[in-house]
Amino acid sequence: MIKVKQLKKSYNGRCVLDIPELAFASGQKYALIGANGSGKSTLLKILAGTLQADSGSIEYQQGLQERLGYMPQKPYIYDFSVLKNILITFNHSQPNQELAMAALQRVGMADFAPARGARLSGGESQRVAFARMLVEPHPLLLLDEPTSAMDLNASDQVEQELLAYCAEHQTTLIFATHSLAQAQRVADTLLLLDHGRLAEAGSAQ
Repeated sequence: MIKVKQLKKSYNGRCVLDIPELAFASGQKYALIGANGSGKSTLLKILAGTLQADSGSIEYQQGLQERLGYMPQKPYIYDFSVLKNILITFNHSQPNQELAMAALQRVGMADFAPARGARLSGGESQRVAFARMLVEPHPLLLLDEPTSAMDLNASDQVEQELLAYCAEHQTTLIFATHSLAQAQRVADTLLLLDHGRLAEAGSAQ
C-alpha cells in the first residue's frame, strides 16, 4: 500500500502536481493517463525518490520503497555490452549470467547481448531497460511510458512479460502511458491527470 497526502510540486511558480489524497493498493496495476504536462512523469519521479516534492507526504508499506524498480521515460544505457548492462543491476545477489540472458530472451534482445549499448535504437534501449526489471523481484514497479519507442510486436511482447512478472511476484505496478488501449490491456485502474490534478479514477474496463 502507498498513501499520498497533500502532494505538491511547482516549477518556476507553476504548479505541476497537486494531489490532496491518493492510495495505491498492493498487488494492483495502475495506469497514469493524461496529456503532456499533466503531471504523470512528475508523480512517478516523486514516488521513485528521484525528485523531491515541495510539500506533502508519501507513506510506503514496509520494505516497498527499498526494493522498487523505476524506469524513466528515456532510460540510460551504458556504453558497454547489453549483457553487462543487465549484469550490473543485480543489487541483492551475485551477478547471474543465466538469469540475465533469460531476461533478455523474454524481451527479444538475447541476440543483442554482445552489442554496445550506445548503438541501440530507442525501442531497443527500452527493452534492455525493461529486462533490468525482470532479473530480480520488485514489490513495486514505476514505469514511465515503457514502450513508447517500441514497434507493435516488441510492445506486445513487453506487455505480456510485464503482466506475467506482476502476477508471479504480486507486484504493484504504476505506469504512465499515452495509449488508452495499452492502459486497458495492462491496468486494473486508470488515473486521469489534468494539469497536475487527479481528474478521475476508475476501473480500466
